[in-house]
Amino acid sequence: MSARGRGVGPPIQRMALGLITVLIWSACFVVIKASQGSAPPLLYAALRALVAGVPLLVVAASKGKLRPPAGSWAWIGALGFTNTTLGLAGMFLSVGAVGAAIPGVLANSQALLVAPFAALFFGEVLSRGRVLGLLVGLSGIAVVLSGDGDGLVTVKGAAFSLMAAGGVAAGNLVMKHIGCRVDGLTATAWQYVLGGLPLLGWALVVEEPAEVAWTRTFVAGLLFLGVVGSAGTSWLWYHLVRDGELIPLNALTLFTPVFALGLALLIYRERLSAPSLGGVAATAAGVMWVSWPRAEAVEAPGRRLGAR
Repeated sequence: MSARGRGVGPPIQRMALGLITVLIWSACFVVIKASQGSAPPLLYAALRALVAGVPLLVVAASKGKLRPPAGSWAWIGALGFTNTTLGLAGMFLSVGAVGAAIPGVLANSQALLVAPFAALFFGEVLSRGRVLGLLVGLSGIAVVLSGDGDGLVTVKGAAFSLMAAGGVAAGNLVMKHIGCRVDGLTATAWQYVLGGLPLLGWALVVEEPAEVAWTRTFVAGLLFLGVVGSAGTSWLWYHLVRDGELIPLNALTLFTPVFALGLALLIYRERLSAPSLGGVAATAAGVMWVSWPRAEAVEAPGRRLGAR
């Protein structure tokens, strides 16, 4: 879909919906932290995906939207593997290894990863100003990765967070590619089912058998993560990605650290060193620079992955 007629950047309503989505995603890190001891991380991730996907499949079937268009199954499978299998696995494993705050920074570096590919595949403008913003944001990520001297950032935790970032970045590119052909409900439902089943298999293979503690906290957290943090936000994000530019829209996700840090500091009293806080500030500055509306930021009409 062409960006013509949508102005120089995401309109106020789209920006507001994007920020609401980011706020919910930020809360997900804290919810995972609160309930992670009730189930192994990969199993928890698989349950979240299936709690999101199975009800959506039922709704899709009731609306006659269960089957995607011919030729789109491979792309939906790719969306499930990147966005769900890799994204959720990295997210849950990183929170267990690092905490609730830092994964909010690293996992959402996907905004920086998306930009060059959005320019390459979809004709979005990657101006010198946006390049500068990306470099500033990347410098912030590098500072966070360097650690804070208190053992808050580990190589394993950072790797899990960046795995989530890479998966979500690739998933956003796939969303943009299929957005005009596949209904949002159909894509979101199958994304979680097709991505959740490999997660379940992965959990059964690598995690020791363990009973899930079905406490009120765990059940409430699982329902929030599955219904609100996955099904609802992913359906909304799918439409935002389909109708808007990837570069400024994905830049909004880097506000996740601001919300995640605030929630983590408030609830868990996690402490960050001055270098880590400086890295977060640099990342936020890069986001502001990249997402600032520009008149030249218009997607080339009709351009998609694999277009000739």
